[in-house]
Amino acid sequence: MAAESESVLIKAIYDQMPTVTVIRVKDALEAVSKFLVNLTLAIHAAGIVAIVSDALALGGAISAGRHARIYDAVILKTFGATRRLIIFSYLSEFAILGAITALFAIVAGSIAAYFVLVEVMEMEFTFFTRVAGVILAVGIAATVSIGLAGTWSALGAKVALILRSP
Repeated sequence: MAAESESVLIKAIYDQMPTVTVIRVKDALEAVSKFLVNLTLAIHAAGIVAIVSDALALGGAISAGRHARIYDAVILKTFGATRRLIIFSYLSEFAILGAITALFAIVAGSIAAYFVLVEVMEMEFTFFTRVAGVILAVGIAATVSIGLAGTWSALGAKVALILRSP
């Protein structure tokens, strides 16, 4: 509705019913809408920051254990393990680590969402299994990818050089 027609309507209501107070709800709704858009953007930004910082922490943890992985790979090679078996063991380890991390994220996020929705906003909570499945799959894939990228050099380590070093 145009501003002119709004003012004409408000004047007509006031002329016919002078005891009625006219309040413009449009401005309040626009302010609430803008607030909700900004809140949504802030939540998404916080989620992205959390994901990036977690990925960096995971990368740091994998990098910190690089020397131990190289030594483990050399020992396994010494006892006859093939490159394929070592890759499979690393893949399994990272997949389990990714699954545990993703499951924790799903449970913690669901509890937080339930609390905010039910207790604070007084809304109904719905658990989305598809979203949880995507989080689980992405968590496993990311952990396996980062883990294998960080330990790939362990597979090419020369047995004699590692065993001779102090």
